[in-house]
Amino acid sequence: SLFPLSATLLGTYVTYQRDELRMRKGLFVCSFLWTMNNILIGSWVAVCMESSSMASNVWSMVRMRHQGIPESLAVDGLLQESSTPV
Repeated sequence: SLFPLSATLLGTYVTYQRDELRMRKGLFVCSFLWTMNNILIGSWVAVCMESSSMASNVWSMVRMRHQGIPESLAVDGLLQESSTPV
């Protein structure tokens, strides 16, 4: 099926994105594609699982915007800030 193949390829690609918001949006699309596949094959437990994954991604994106984290913030920037000694 095209849904699982597309989700897997996109998921592999977005995992290596430096922009955290772009990565989360891509993972949301992956979860949506898996949800469509799970609906087609009738796997309702997997539909619930992917729905919770989508909700988690949306919650994280909303939280990022609410906290004022810029969209262009790179994951490398987060790692560099957290590794500096206090």
